[in-house]
Amino acid sequence: MTDLLQLGVRGFELDVYYQFREVRMCHTICGPWSRFIFFFFFFFFFFFFFKFKTSLHVDGIKEFRDWMLTPKAKGEIIRIQYGGDFSGKEEDVINDIETYLSEFVFTQEDKVIIIFP
Repeated sequence: MTDLLQLGVRGFELDVYYQFREVRMCHTICGPWSRFIFFFFFFFFFFFFFKFKTSLHVDGIKEFRDWMLTPKAKGEIIRIQYGGDFSGKEEDVINDIETYLSEFVFTQEDKVIIIFP
């Protein structure tokens, strides 16, 4: 994601799933069929050619934080939208955000209300 941020991308949609007992970000093989596909497709074919890896959500959040701490990021706004299925693990996702991005997060409470005449 750092490469995308350096190229100017400021909007992200993270597909987050609870898999293998951890909250993970995923781009290709995720969701309820992932284990079936992983074992029968990747193991027998791609395992020999590619290293199978999904990123942990917490690592992605740390990557955003590391970029936000650079001088280039001053004044920048990043929009992160969540998709996927992490039902029951919302607290883990929120905890990652609060732990690593709390100083950068704009919340409803931060909103300034302007009353027009």
